[in-house]
Amino acid sequence: MYDQDTDGPRDPRAPSTPQTDPWTAEDLQNATAFFTPRLADVQHTAQGQGQGWTVNDLISLYRQRRGEGLDHQAALDTVMGGFNTPLGAPPPTPPPTGGPPPPPATGGGPGGGPLPGAPIFTPPAYTPPPAFQAPPKFSYANFVAPDPNDLNTDPTYQYDLKTQQQAIQHSAAARGVLNTGGTIYDLLSNAHDLASTGYHDLWNRKMGEYQTNRGNAFDTYKTNYGIGKDVYDTNYGTQYTDPYKYGYQGAQDTYNARQHNFDLGTQYSWYGKLFDFQKDQDAFDRKYKLLSYA
Repeated sequence: MYDQDTDGPRDPRAPSTPQTDPWTAEDLQNATAFFTPRLADVQHTAQGQGQGWTVNDLISLYRQRRGEGLDHQAALDTVMGGFNTPLGAPPPTPPPTGGPPPPPATGGGPGGGPLPGAPIFTPPAYTPPPAFQAPPKFSYANFVAPDPNDLNTDPTYQYDLKTQQQAIQHSAAARGVLNTGGTIYDLLSNAHDLASTGYHDLWNRKMGEYQTNRGNAFDTYKTNYGIGKDVYDTNYGTQYTDPYKYGYQGAQDTYNARQHNFDLGTQYSWYGKLFDFQKDQDAFDRKYKLLSYA
């Protein structure tokens, strides 16, 4: 070891001079007053070095720098310079927080609802047509068998009975047995047989007439029903379905146009916010760089 005055070896027997701190209590007080308002700036440096630091940590660095021979101001400069924060510079304006604005949504809000100011599709009101008024169900009277007494007025039966009875009588007169019991028997048997077959023929003719008339009535009913249904279907389409479809399509077209304009406006607004954010970011970066080199 050398003596500071003679640059020669110091006598180890000589009493040592007590070492004193190179700072005063006033220096520490001033350093504390200097570091306290800048602590947040240190904790938010770009490199992230100051996260978790306290004023006491900065005072410890200050003491180390003073112990290295730096004066008060140089020690302050060195400590703050280690965090890229120049001495005496006002804390820079923090950069815009939250990042750039999120892109605009076009389908709806977070809960599935429409965005504020977004158009809402409103379909036209639909008025259903009255129900089809079908004609009463087809009805026709049941077949009624003819009365056997109707043979007395049936021209066919009366003609057959007259001609056959006359033939029997002429034959019996020619043989000279007109008024005999045999002739009378023949006339009665002929009338009985003719009545049986005559009624059967009368029943078939009446049934045929009934079926024909009933078929004609049913055909007329079907024709009238079909005409009424066709008219109803036509009116249903032209007076209800078609107007509603046209109205609905028109409302849909109007809504689509309004939604498109809304989306464009939202998109342009987002671009404007993004541009403003970028300007603020650029301004901060320039200011931050200038302060870093001050």
